[in-house]
Amino acid sequence: MLKSRKGTKIYKNFIISYIITLMLPLLIMSVIVLYHFINEMKQEVEINN
Repeated sequence: MLKSRKGTKIYKNFIISYIITLMLPLLIMSVIVLYHFINEMKQEVEINN
């Protein structure tokens, strides 16, 4: 019983670290894309006014 509990704990830690590893670059790229999108929108609004 102890080995199975220890294995699930290691598995949970692996899944959590895997999700964090995938989500960090995704969040960083999303912020960069959103920043560029907002800047483009500001430029378009200034041009149209």
